[in-house]
Amino acid sequence: MGALLAMMTAIAWGVNEWVVARAARTISIPVLGMWMSTFGLVVILPIAFVTGMPPNLGTSGLVSLFGPGLLAVGSGFVYWMALRIGKLAIVSPVVATSGAVAALLAVFLLGERFGPIGAVALFGAVAGVVLASYGGDSGSRAGMGLAAVAAVGFGAYTFALALASADIGPAWAVAGYRIAGIMVFLPVVMLRHLEWRLDREQRRLVMTATVLETVGFITLVMAFGLERVAIVSVIMAQFATVAVLLAATVLRERLRPHQWAGVGVVIVATSVLAGVR
Repeated sequence: MGALLAMMTAIAWGVNEWVVARAARTISIPVLGMWMSTFGLVVILPIAFVTGMPPNLGTSGLVSLFGPGLLAVGSGFVYWMALRIGKLAIVSPVVATSGAVAALLAVFLLGERFGPIGAVALFGAVAGVVLASYGGDSGSRAGMGLAAVAAVGFGAYTFALALASADIGPAWAVAGYRIAGIMVFLPVVMLRHLEWRLDREQRRLVMTATVLETVGFITLVMAFGLERVAIVSVIMAQFATVAVLLAATVLRERLRPHQWAGVGVVIVATSVLAGVR
């Protein structure tokens, strides 16, 4: 069940990546962050209150509530900048390696272990994501450096989110990210006097991206409660493969043979990972 929930995260975030790439090209990054944080808080707060107040409201609880969220806000800003100046087909595989970062953190800090088959599948899944998403000459390589920074940040956030959700509950861990986003982006928008109003198409993009991102967060933290962090992190990283498939079917972008091979490698590797216990 944990692997299935992680796959749901990959699908939601894969579609979300495509939507955000469109939004980031027409909306100022701080304004985009402010509205996604605001809409996201409206979506997640009712769920959080229904599940009850965080069981831990002490110092460690506050760290769990806002610490990972601030890390995600910074990583998200860099990621959106990468999407704004780079190409989705190039940014996706780099950011997708965040799953490997989180998995390695789980291995070194939580003592999670894999047998030989699991280790090969772990490597194969990450390599498959990169291979499937790599666009070759289909777009500019601009933004790759920013995407690499975002990948490290998101990997650390994914690991921290797993710990935070166990401390304060899944819904409140996501709510903390949204609150942190408002705390960071709203002052920037006000101080820089940025145009904060969105037109109809921009509102549609932001609200769609927010719902998809929130669904992905919820299924991700649920998966962490059922499966090892390393496995969930790698399966979640398939969002890049989903984005590539969307580019091929919706945008009619042509995939090279090595990209189709990568999709196949990821499917096989993920199936193996899901069965490893």
